[in-house]
This record gives sequence, structure tokens and C-alpha cells, in this order.
Amino acid sequence: MHHIIVDGWCSNMVTGGFVEYYKALASGVSMSDLKRSIMEERSSSSEYVDYIKWMENQDKRKARKYWKELLEDYDNVADINPVKKPALTNEQMMRKSVVIDKETTAKLMEIVRKEQVTVNIIAEVTCGLLLQQYTKERDVVFGKVVSGRNADINGIENIVGLFVNTIPVRVTIDENTSIIEMIRNQHMQSIESSSYDYCSLADIQSDSNQGSDLIKILLAYENYASGSNNEVPQEISEEDLTFTMEHSREQTDYMLSISSLCISDVFVFDVMYNPNRFCNEEIGIILERIEKICQEIANNPQQSASKIETVTEKEKALILNDFNAT
Repeated sequence: MHHIIVDGWCSNMVTGGFVEYYKALASGVSMSDLKRSIMEERSSSSEYVDYIKWMENQDKRKARKYWKELLEDYDNVADINPVKKPALTNEQMMRKSVVIDKETTAKLMEIVRKEQVTVNIIAEVTCGLLLQQYTKERDVVFGKVVSGRNADINGIENIVGLFVNTIPVRVTIDENTSIIEMIRNQHMQSIESSSYDYCSLADIQSDSNQGSDLIKILLAYENYASGSNNEVPQEISEEDLTFTMEHSREQTDYMLSISSLCISDVFVFDVMYNPNRFCNEEIGIILERIEKICQEIANNPQQSASKIETVTEKEKALILNDFNAT
């Protein structure tokens, strides 16, 4: 199952369908009857071809105009540059994560409820603040992975196919912008951009000043149970039927990809990175900064976004002692 054919949203639908058809055959339903049932079901529901037709009817010129205006006057390249050169390895991708404590997560969720925003806005603001701290710029752009399933197609949430897309997110502040204002601003941008998130990233980048360098960091908020955990094989049991996902692998073209999800009352941030560019210690520092930013947002959302402190004591010691050892 390859990402060029289906996206992560489809995983449960594919496995669920497999279990359903397997059980039907095992219970004595004939192959011809099962096929007939499937065809009847398909006749009353939308298919991926309907999405293709919908895409062809969209006003691509209007979409490109929106993205061009959103990125107007943006002249930075928001990246996180490694400080220390890692030892070369044959590995192309590694992962490391941090769990935000329950108390901080509860405070963040209270902000979400009070401001009536979606949970992923917290992740966007966190990523924006992280990049602003690393680049020393108050205007940054990163990529956001979207499901692509907000098209006006009946039953689109149940269609198997590739809908996922990446769009730019621009985070701009001045010295007076509070964190709560950032949250509101990003919420409004998210609503507006969702009307044009079908636009090709290649088209968006070609209209920008940076071209293919527009996006260096990727953010994905995972709100589906994809069953794509790369560390532990997934086992699915359905009465007397059990099968296990033996291996799965995820990788992007970006040197650094951040994903977040809220599970069991805690926020989790996961960083997927190229170990030939970033050493394990630096990824640890990035995750500690993410944790610190979440705490700053949770504890004082009214404070100025440009004044928050993200450098941890461990990072200060690493910079002063390890990185400064000549």
C-alpha cells in the first residue's frame, strides 16, 4: 500500500473492508453474490473519479491568486539549520518524540474550547513560534499537510484514494502580537485557505519568490488512526481473524517533518528527520523547545509572542559547553 495510491486516512477503510469481505466469504457468501453486493453499494456512493471531476471544475486561477496574495512580500526562507555535523549513516530517516504533560495539555485544550478553534491551530502556532525563534524572523512560512477531504462530494470521507496535499502556512507577528492573537489569526487563515487547499503545491511555489525553497519544514496534525506506527507492528483482531502489519515505512523529501496528535489526554509531537543532517542531540533540543513553547502558550496566552523564552537550561549548557568546545 503506497502513498502515491492512497493516503493514511484510507488505512482503516482498507483493513475494515478486508475484514468485512473475508468474514462474508468465510460464512458462506459466494464470490458472485459478494461482488454483486459491492457493485450495488458503489452505485449509490461517490468514487475517486468524482473527486477528479470536481478538481477539474475548480477555479485554479482564483486559487493561485489567493496563495500569491497570502505570500506577497514574503522574502524569507524559514529553515532550521543544524549546528553540529552528525556522523554519516546509511539510515535515511529517524524519529524522536516528546509527550506534553497532562496539565499543560488540559490548559491548551481549554484555550481551544474558549477560542472555538481546532486543535491543530495549537500545533501551527507552536511550529510558527519554533521557526521564528530559530530564524530570528517574525515572518515565517512552513508546509501544512491537509486531508484534502473538504470537497463538496457526498461521502468523500469514505472514498479510498489519494487526497492529501501540502499547503503553505504563514505566521507573522510584531512586537505587540499576543499568543492569543496568533491563535485567532492562524484560525482565520486556516478557514480561508481551506477553500483553496486543492491547489498544487508546485503551482503555489512557482508563483512565490522562493520557488521550491518556499517550504523547508513540514507540519502534519494527525487526526485519524492510521495504524502506521513505525516502531511497533499493528495487530488487528476480529473474533477468530487476526492479522498483523509486519512493516511500514514513512519518509518525506523534507529534512525535518513535525507531526502532532492528541491521544489519551496528552499532546504528542513527533519529529521525523534525516540523521545525515541532524544529530540526535539537536533533535532532542528541538523537541524540548516545542515542549517549552507549549508550556508558554498554556500558562500565559496573553503574553507577547515575541517575548517568550524557548531556550532550555539543558540547551544553554550544550551551547556553552559542548558546542563551544574548540
